[in-house]
Amino acid sequence: MGLKLPAFAIAVTFATAARAQDHNWPICEHNGHEIAASRQVTASSAVIDGKDETGYNMSSTYYDRGLAYDDQEQNELAIRDYNDAIRLNPKDARHFLNRAGAYATTAGQSGSKSFR
Repeated sequence: MGLKLPAFAIAVTFATAARAQDHNWPICEHNGHEIAASRQVTASSAVIDGKDETGYNMSSTYYDRGLAYDDQEQNELAIRDYNDAIRLNPKDARHFLNRAGAYATTAGQSGSKSFR
């Protein structure tokens, strides 16, 4: 009698292995390592432009690139990426929180009192 794995576990294993093979993933993930924001933007852009990812992975990539843009104080670009992350995964509160922070920073820089 052999060990039987659910189809979901097998699919997750293969998806994780495929993702790990892409050399851009470790760079674009904003996980606290000291990687220059410019490298994170470049790696995230390569993943996004490759259009090989969908759903959760793509929303994570937009979110990670948004964080890198935040680090570079490029708030407009960060907001755009957070919007895409929200569109792809509206259940992740971090996307909304960081977008609000980018809006607040943008408003503070411009002297504006309203967001749009």
